[in-house]
Amino acid sequence: MEKNKCLAFIKELLDIERENQIIMLVYLGMISAAVALYISAVPLRMEGYHPELYSRGYMYFVLFSFLLFSILLPFWETEGGREGMKGVKLCFQAATFTFSQLPLMLAIFAMGKLQGVNFAIPLAIQTSWGMALLAVKYLLKALKIDEKWRGLTLAVFIFTVLMVVPVLTYLYIEYNQTVITTVFDKRIPWQFFLSPALAQAGILYAQSSGYVQQGYMPFMQCIILWAAVSMAAFIWASKTRRKG
Repeated sequence: MEKNKCLAFIKELLDIERENQIIMLVYLGMISAAVALYISAVPLRMEGYHPELYSRGYMYFVLFSFLLFSILLPFWETEGGREGMKGVKLCFQAATFTFSQLPLMLAIFAMGKLQGVNFAIPLAIQTSWGMALLAVKYLLKALKIDEKWRGLTLAVFIFTVLMVVPVLTYLYIEYNQTVITTVFDKRIPWQFFLSPALAQAGILYAQSSGYVQQGYMPFMQCIILWAAVSMAAFIWASKTRRKG
């Protein structure tokens, strides 16, 4: 009996709706095309071995895949499956969606013979952000908000976190006439790095230059925040659905 329950749980966890499979295929197709275009247009046309070109390509790849992920994930279907394990399933799907790009990352490392780059950190940031997006979408649906306003709310949320916060960071630096030497500069308040876009930029800069002032604490705070947001949203949605 326990074995059957475990198999049923795994089967439901791995079951991805057709609409979501299409979204994932579009995502993989676009980032694969981006990698192929960059490699054919830059490193392969240069004579000799240039690891810095592959390192730069890795940075572009992470940022592009993260932004594309943030654009496509709001279309992810959050219905389907048992209500009791909805949060676990959506978190697993966010992780699956994120790690689907891993073979392309490894291909870039293999072709460029890159070493000392921890690709797990950008993936962890993206996973926690994806979990939060799906949780917020699921919560908005549980609150029975009209689909039009639900989509607008999610779009404003994403735009604020990924675009407005970095702009505010830039304005803060300019207003205070702060001279910074790295992304994770100690003169920048750590709260700005709760934006996953800035956390990704900071990690990529640190991995390329090896220079940070705040250590790796900003990205850890970012991951913890969005994991907490997703947990709180799932709990709120679950309670709302039980009442309704």
